[in-house]
Amino acid sequence: MNYHTSIDFDATKNNTNKLLNEYRRLNIDRHKLKLVSNLSAIQYDGMPKSQSNRNSTEEALINDLNDIEEERKSIEFKIALIDKTLVEMTRIDEYTAKLAKLLTLRYIDRFSVTKCCFELSEAFNSAMEPMNGLPMSRNKFYDKRDEALLIFAEVYPKKSDLIEYQKQ
Repeated sequence: MNYHTSIDFDATKNNTNKLLNEYRRLNIDRHKLKLVSNLSAIQYDGMPKSQSNRNSTEEALINDLNDIEEERKSIEFKIALIDKTLVEMTRIDEYTAKLAKLLTLRYIDRFSVTKCCFELSEAFNSAMEPMNGLPMSRNKFYDKRDEALLIFAEVYPKKSDLIEYQKQ
């Protein structure tokens, strides 16, 4: 059986699209959590220090800080997986590097589809169809984006989060 015949392409593209659309929110959350943990962890030098007589309020604060730190690490791990997957796509071959650029422009840099079409017109232009400064068509953009989403899903280290298989 062919490996690709059992993949549910639409579900896989939707999962990958959803993950990449979360990138901005993950980045915002990461910075927010970093700020909260930095503000909460301020230590005052010269202040009298007590023995380790912690009360329940201090324990709760320490537990909250630990939870915030764990959440921040989890978010940073997700961001790193996305970033590293895009980098690995650029190392496969020239064409896949162009697909990685498409995903980066659209999801990481948050370019509009129209701006992506202008930016990518030269990259996906063949010698047979000179663009003369015209943008890539939206249909071609969406075709290339769908292809890029599927390749991203295959390169992504946690494939099981993205790739879905057809139910037999």
